[in-house]
Amino acid sequence: MHATEHLFHFRGKPKGAIVPKITAGEIEDTVIFFRKYFRRLSVRNLSLCCPHCKEAATPSTFSTGRYRLADEELFCDRCGETSLVGYWRLEGVQLGQQSYAEPLTPARA
Repeated sequence: MHATEHLFHFRGKPKGAIVPKITAGEIEDTVIFFRKYFRRLSVRNLSLCCPHCKEAATPSTFSTGRYRLADEELFCDRCGETSLVGYWRLEGVQLGQQSYAEPLTPARA
């Protein structure tokens, strides 16, 4: 064996190396976590309108509901009704309301 070969030649794993065992369940849980995370990020800037009173969400309701998934519920500050966030987003798209996440342009005088 040459002098440089011993640097790259391992017999088994190095002493003191800790190799964690990752189970299929842990991988599946991680994949599910990232799917939900990216779904929340993809819908965060869609507008929210109450399906009952047809009003745009208040800033506090929007900040509460912007990262929620479609099957989670959201409470309306104006009419007091509760609906799934998916219905809020659908109503916002249909009515074409501007979301609070979009920057407001100043009015020109």
